[in-house]
Amino acid sequence: MAGQRVGGVRAADHDQLGGERAEPLDLLHALDGLAGVESAQRRPVQEPIQSCPGDRSQVLTLTARQIQVEPGQGVRRGERAVLAVASDQLSAQPDGLHDAQLLRQHRPRRGLRAAIEFCMSEPPETETGAELACNLWRYWETHGHLTEGRRILAALLEQLDQTAVIRPRALWVAGYLAELQGDILEARVLLEAAILAARSAGDVRAIAYASTYLGSVLYYLGQPAQGHAAAETALRLHRESADQIGVALALIAIGFIHLFSVESQAAAERFGECARVCETSGNVWYNTYAQWGLAAAMWLLADHDGAATVASAALSTMRHLDDPIGVALCLDTLAWIAAAQRQALRALTLLGAVDSAWSALQMALPDMLREQHDAALGAARAAMSDSVYRAATAKGATMSQAEAIAYALGESPRPTSRSAVRPGENRPRLTRREQDVAVLVARGLSNGQIAATLVISVRTVETHVQHIMDKLDVSTRAQIAAWSAARP
Repeated sequence: MAGQRVGGVRAADHDQLGGERAEPLDLLHALDGLAGVESAQRRPVQEPIQSCPGDRSQVLTLTARQIQVEPGQGVRRGERAVLAVASDQLSAQPDGLHDAQLLRQHRPRRGLRAAIEFCMSEPPETETGAELACNLWRYWETHGHLTEGRRILAALLEQLDQTAVIRPRALWVAGYLAELQGDILEARVLLEAAILAARSAGDVRAIAYASTYLGSVLYYLGQPAQGHAAAETALRLHRESADQIGVALALIAIGFIHLFSVESQAAAERFGECARVCETSGNVWYNTYAQWGLAAAMWLLADHDGAATVASAALSTMRHLDDPIGVALCLDTLAWIAAAQRQALRALTLLGAVDSAWSALQMALPDMLREQHDAALGAARAAMSDSVYRAATAKGATMSQAEAIAYALGESPRPTSRSAVRPGENRPRLTRREQDVAVLVARGLSNGQIAATLVISVRTVETHVQHIMDKLDVSTRAQIAAWSAARP
C-alpha cells in the first residue's frame, strides 16, 4: 500500500496529509501560491483544493493547513502533493484542451515556472516536473510560449534518467514543440529518440504519438512516402489501443500530409473520417480542426461557397474553445475565399489579422498555407490602392481575436472583454526595456530575434515578456501586439 498512488500522490503521503474532505478550489490558485516560495513567512493557501475527477476512482483533497510554506524551508511536502495533483488534474483530458482552457483562464505562469523549477532543483522530483511539463503541451502551444516550453523540457530531459517512465513522452512532446517552431531537424531527432526510448520501455502509446508527429516532420523534410507510412503506423497503433484521441490526431496528421501535397480529395476523405470519429467520441476540439481541414480541401477543390460555410462553422466553434491557432487557420482560409470572390477589402483586413496572429504565435506556416496566403494577399492588393491596402491590413492587425472573429463572421461590432487597456486609461507602466521588447513582439519577432536585436539573452527576453503579460494582464503575444499597436 505504501507505494500505491492516489490521484498522483503516494498513499502514504495522502495519509500523512490527513485526506480531509473539503469544498473544491481550483488547483491553479495553489500553483500561483508557489510563485512566492521565497517568502520568509508562512503563506497558507486560503482554501482547500480537490483534484479533477476525470476517470479516476479516488479523489484526493488537500486543505489550507496542509499546503503551506515553512519559514526558510521553501517548497516541501504540501507543495509536492500539489504538484502531483497538478500533474494528474492537467492530464485528466489527454487532448490538452482542458489544460489550455484552464490555464488561459487563470494565467498561473509564475506559479507553474516556480513549480517546475523546484522539481528541477530537487533530483527526486525530476520525474514529477517532467510529467507536469508534458501535461502542459497544449499550454505551451496555445499561449505562444513554445521557446519556454522547449527550454524547460530540454533541461528536464538532461536530468531524467534514461530509463525514466516519462522520458519517451517528454521526448515526443519536445519534438512536437520543435516542429511547431519550424525547427524540423531537431524535431526529427527528438521524435525518433522518443520512438527508440518507447520501444525499449514497451510504451506503445508513446510510439504512436511520436509516430503521429514524425509523419508530418518527414513530409516537411521532403520524404512524403515515409511520412505517410509513419502516420499510418500511428493510426494503426492508436486504433489497436482504442485511443480515440490518438486516432483523431493521426487522421488529422494524414489529412495534413494529403492537403500540403495538394491531394485535395484524399485530404477531404481523411478529414471527413476524423470528423466522424470525433462526433462519435464527443471530441469537439479535434472535430473543429477536422472541419477546418475539410474547408481547406474544399477550397482547393474549387468549392468556395462550401468551404466558406464549413470554415465559418469551425471558426464559430474555435471562438468558444478560445484556440488562437485554430482561429488563425480559419481566418486565413476565409481570407483566401474572400480574395477569390473579389472581396478585396475583406480579404486584406482578415489577412492583416492573420499576420498579427501568426507572428504572435511564433509558428512556422507550411509552404502550402503560406502560398495560399500570399496568393490571396497579392490578388486583393492588386485590386486596391496602396493607401486602402495599408489601411485595411493595419485595421486587421490591430483587431483583438474577438474582433477579428466577429468581422469574419459578419457580426456587428460589440465591446470586447479583452483585458489590455486602452491608451490613456490607467496605462500600465512598462520599463523602457519592456517597451522595447513589446514593440519587437508586435513586429512578430521571436524571442531569439529580440535577444539578438537588443543584445541580451533569450532567457532575459522571456522574463521581460512575462513581466509585460503580468502588467498588461494578458496571456498571449497577440494581445501584447494589440496593446502596442493601440498606443499613441
